[in-house]
Amino acid sequence: MNESTHDELDHLPQKEAEDIEKSNEVVKKAHQTMNELTGHGAIAKYRDENNWSGSTDEMRNEVERVSGFLEKNQVDSESIEKDLTNFVDLLDHAIEDKNKTALRYAHRVIHDLDIAYNGYQNSNIFGVSHYNEEEREVRMERLEELLAESGE
Repeated sequence: MNESTHDELDHLPQKEAEDIEKSNEVVKKAHQTMNELTGHGAIAKYRDENNWSGSTDEMRNEVERVSGFLEKNQVDSESIEKDLTNFVDLLDHAIEDKNKTALRYAHRVIHDLDIAYNGYQNSNIFGVSHYNEEEREVRMERLEELLAESGE
């Protein structure tokens, strides 16, 4: 968590501040995993269905980890809860259907969250998270189409 975010938590009750820190850590770890799996052009390897098998275990681990976090923790922010749920649903859809577009959008959701909540240093915002309603309209339409495809 960046220092300014940490300072902002100082005025909150301890439990609420701890919940926010846990959320931020979940986002950070998921983004690191997605960067390893798809970042810097690595997503291109998923054009070939044979290349999915080496990564699906890591993807499933993220689905289970983030889903488990959502089940065990009260997430105060409706938008972050929705975004984490979308991340899980998109990643699950990507795994089940070997859908590269769903995989790309799962990465973009968690990327935007990491920038918003953890100060991840990257100027590229994809606008597919609920935290920023103004920039997200057109891109969210495609994300919602993918979720509808997967039956979520």
